[in-house]
Amino acid sequence: ATTEIYTLSLHDALPISKYNLKLKGQERVLLLSENAVYNIKPPIAKRCKVQRRISILDIDRLSVSTLGDNFIAIHVSEASEEYKRGDTLLQLERKTEFIATLVDAALALGHDIKLAFDDHIRARLYTTDLDVIVEENPGLEARAEQVEQVSKTTLKVSVGSELGSRAPVGKH
Repeated sequence: ATTEIYTLSLHDALPISKYNLKLKGQERVLLLSENAVYNIKPPIAKRCKVQRRISILDIDRLSVSTLGDNFIAIHVSEASEEYKRGDTLLQLERKTEFIATLVDAALALGHDIKLAFDDHIRARLYTTDLDVIVEENPGLEARAEQVEQVSKTTLKVSVGSELGSRAPVGKH
């Protein structure tokens, strides 16, 4: 598959971290169109390189934790050509807004994206399962998030009390 190169206005795009097979965060820009999600390398000399385009119709489900962390897994359908590349594991600050906008875009296309809520998020990249374990840590500052790689395939994400399960409604 060839990688397309576009010149884009990134005014509404989200800066994110995309996690690779080695669980290393890579700086990316996330762009959501009415038909697809784009994982884009940040612009160099006003040019952007699209690393991956996932049609909204190819998204089977989204996995997120029940806590106020910033992680999301985008799972592609087994019937999709994108399936061999696997899921996309992202860390983004405006997770809730992104999910709501993506679900709305899918509904406009007549497609239903399932949401899976679990504090153990599993994403498949190529043939490797990667895990994100999210837990509340009262020892952290109220709105803090701490990410630690605990094995070759597992990240532990600790969130402070305002982002945890005892957070007042509307504080996530």
